[in-house]
Amino acid sequence: ELWAEKRHNRDQLGMRYQSDWNTTRRGRPELRHLHDEIKNLGRERRWQEALAVLDGIDEPDVWLRIAAVSACGKSLQFDAARQIFQEMPEKNVPAYGVMMSLVGMRNPLEAQALLQDMRSQQLEPDSGIYNALIETHGRAQNMAGAMHAFNELVASGQRINRATYQITLSACARTGDLQQAKALLARMEAEGMPPDAGHFTTLVTSCARTKAEGEAR
Repeated sequence: ELWAEKRHNRDQLGMRYQSDWNTTRRGRPELRHLHDEIKNLGRERRWQEALAVLDGIDEPDVWLRIAAVSACGKSLQFDAARQIFQEMPEKNVPAYGVMMSLVGMRNPLEAQALLQDMRSQQLEPDSGIYNALIETHGRAQNMAGAMHAFNELVASGQRINRATYQITLSACARTGDLQQAKALLARMEAEGMPPDAGHFTTLVTSCARTKAEGEAR
């Protein structure tokens, strides 16, 4: 049951690079079946066939291109994803978010550069963008970078939800930053957002990283 809840949390909290931006029902209605086809091919790791579908469309919209970037990302085809992204005639916030999560798997600095490029295009980052940055820095065990992104989200005035807390706590777990994890849980309580089982599981992971057995108990 706990693992089923954890999987649900991953899907809901943006732990995969395409999760924060549901593009299924966006874009031109006549292209939605092609969007679904590209998305399904991506899930099956058939990225080349997904690109063939994209190439067969005369004027693919941004949502089809995002689906193609995601399809490449699922197969870890970074160069192909980057080319599709760079060739987009017009990019939106979800496009940047998907690409940032993908490149952040290997290079957090590239994800940070995409944020700056996004802002230069007069696009304001949403919570999904900040979540992607927090997770990116967490994977790189850069707790300072993760907290910088978290604090930027706070400063933006956007609501901090359970998804953001879970991703930031995961960064704490990866770095073994028990004190920061406890501070985040205390902040959740203060904001009237009681931590759930997933949040406490992440705290235990932080304890394990620091060998704080007593804290874990």
